[in-house]
Amino acid sequence: MGQINGSLLILPKSLETSNIPEQQRDKVIVDFFEMKTVAERNNDRFYTLVDLYSCKFSYGPFYPGFINMSWEQFSTIASLKGISQNTYQVMNAFWPQVDFKPLDSLCSFQKKEEPRAFSGFFNFAMLKDFVNNIPNWEFWHRAWYLSHQQKIDWTCVQNDWFPRPDLVKIILRRELVDTVGLEAANNISESNLENSFHDLVMKKKGHEIAAYSGQIGEEICIRNYYKFEPELSSLEQRRANSLRKIYSIINRHGCMQFISIDFKHGMLEFHNDKGDHLGEFRFAGTQNSGPVVDHSLKCVDEWHRMNG
Repeated sequence: MGQINGSLLILPKSLETSNIPEQQRDKVIVDFFEMKTVAERNNDRFYTLVDLYSCKFSYGPFYPGFINMSWEQFSTIASLKGISQNTYQVMNAFWPQVDFKPLDSLCSFQKKEEPRAFSGFFNFAMLKDFVNNIPNWEFWHRAWYLSHQQKIDWTCVQNDWFPRPDLVKIILRRELVDTVGLEAANNISESNLENSFHDLVMKKKGHEIAAYSGQIGEEICIRNYYKFEPELSSLEQRRANSLRKIYSIINRHGCMQFISIDFKHGMLEFHNDKGDHLGEFRFAGTQNSGPVVDHSLKCVDEWHRMNG
């Protein structure tokens, strides 16, 4: 999928390692550099304020000092204690030069493209939008798409249900690894991944199928930028007198569509913007059975009225 490029502002104070507990420094630094690599691979842009280059940190100037010191010098600085030589080598291998684009003010950053967030080693000010490791980098992009579903790029996928089928496959393969082991899971081809998941994982859940369907179904929905609709779920649950969790998205045609998790059978029920049932689908998006009128959502009109 073509992901919209984000803008990340490196805050100078977030690069002060003395603010990071010594026992956490190595992991914090590794997490940041791994995130930076992934972000740049996805064409996110890094900025900083011009005063970064005049700041005096506990370890000296950030550039050229922090990333160009010898290990002998690096290992003697108190605020860098806890950072391993291996991490030091990774830093120097993957970040040979500073490539943050300098900005003169925070206002300049706020004019940059969305999504925008702050970044650095350590969230010293407990900012809400702060990205310094891969999980919160993924969450940041995902949260933006949840609020801007009309920006989702559907042109790279062939289905009408999941803009990120690649992430669905990762989830299913992970579950297969947990169930049958790494070697057996690796022997399962991409074309047989979905059938193997349902035969080797889902069908073995027995009385746990409802909880498991909710867990995996929710993860698949969230990673595909579907938004949980608690009011609609509650309305449908009261009408049907059974558990409902319903998610919505703006689809490739600019219309709302819904997913309802089938807890009993471990399936996903798709519905159009009117709530009409479009069919029962397996977790990877392959249709299992066709539309059934009785499976249509009953409260979509009421929900729309409640929400203006």
